[in-house]
Amino acid sequence: MTNILKRLYEELILKKATTNSPLDPDSDEALYGIDESGSEHEFICVENFSWQRSKSNLCVKKRVFSFYYVRYAYNDPDFTYTGISHLPNRNKGVGCIRFEHGEPDILLLTEEISVGGTTRIISALQIDEFTRDGSIYERRKMARQKRNESIDVRRSIVLKKETNSLI
Repeated sequence: MTNILKRLYEELILKKATTNSPLDPDSDEALYGIDESGSEHEFICVENFSWQRSKSNLCVKKRVFSFYYVRYAYNDPDFTYTGISHLPNRNKGVGCIRFEHGEPDILLLTEEISVGGTTRIISALQIDEFTRDGSIYERRKMARQKRNESIDVRRSIVLKKETNSLI
């Protein structure tokens, strides 16, 4: 019973999330600056993401980027869920933010709650390829690429066998 009440409470919080921030979500101020445009306990919504302003500001202080920035890790086609967090209804995932101007890619470990089509970002941490979660991301990305390549290889082998049997 307590789990159901807790889940309903979380859904209610997510539905009450507001977009009271006057910041442009893609501005440098939003991506890398502390958002002081409202209460620290207020929830911010951008597209289908939400987060608590105080947690995003803490991320800026500790790691130099905000949750406005973290939401781009979810656009990664190789975004990988690395397992369930130690708390119920929370997920951990690894995604990469890629840049067009030759800057190095950034790999992020995220923690979230997904409720009703909204992803509530709880925390984020920049990681490198050599950490446990980074290696999981790289292995799954390589496996995904191999699956795509193996399908192409099988098709070419099947075509060669068919042509040989016809000759």
